[in-house]
Amino acid sequence: MQELSKKYGKKVTFVALSDESVEKIEEFLGQKSRFGDQTWGEAMPYTVATDSDGSVKEAIFRAAGQRGIPSSFIIADGKVQWIGHPMRMDEPLAKVVAGEWSIEAAKAEAEKAKVRRAKMNELRQALMKASQEGEWEPAVALLDKFLAEDPEDAEILRVKWQVLCFELEDEKGGFEALDKLTELSWDSPSALNEIAWTLVDDARVKNRRLDFALRVAERAVELSMGEDASILDTLARAHYERGELNKAIEVQKKAVKKAEGPMKEDLQRVLDKYLGEKP
Repeated sequence: MQELSKKYGKKVTFVALSDESVEKIEEFLGQKSRFGDQTWGEAMPYTVATDSDGSVKEAIFRAAGQRGIPSSFIIADGKVQWIGHPMRMDEPLAKVVAGEWSIEAAKAEAEKAKVRRAKMNELRQALMKASQEGEWEPAVALLDKFLAEDPEDAEILRVKWQVLCFELEDEKGGFEALDKLTELSWDSPSALNEIAWTLVDDARVKNRRLDFALRVAERAVELSMGEDASILDTLARAHYERGELNKAIEVQKKAVKKAEGPMKEDLQRVLDKYLGEKP
């Protein structure tokens, strides 16, 4: 909100709204912020208001079916154009300001997201029941149903891989899902890193497919141009699990060099472990 309000200036009016009392809001605005020596009032260069009687919350927030906060609304031409988390507001706001926003397309996207949430909620309930009762067939049938509707749903493929391999020890079916997931994720370093890390680190994995894990980790490093410490850490771990200690140490040193803050300390501990195992 701070950055966007600076970027758009008078083109957009930003309002932060709370349902707390005026006194509590004023007290908060006078406190020191995390932005240097500024108070929160100085650090928030836009209007901060209170909806202490809940009228705006009822007329807009609840009327739009919202439950969680923070929740942001973009309003233009007397209509709500977009609703969502403020961290995802950049692109829609830019389009609204540029006159390139389609409210009909936004409605369609919101409806699609609503259907998706319902589908994932149904799946979560099925997985929870399966975990409690030890009967995984209904959950697998639901996964297959969703994949029949969209064979390239990466999230569903990931869940199917893990259910089949971790819970049912069905490596054939699980690896088919994993291979498809990897194919779909081949240009996403974060997705590939998650796959490789699961294979080398998750205690539930019986067959680690270390050659495969190494290839996936190497691709993730390639895509991230060797600049991501966590991805380098995964590649080092893949080498370590394959018994390639010298290579693991070489890559882990690069990971430590790229890391910052608490992560640097964590990765250094791993490097120390590797070094301590050298003959």
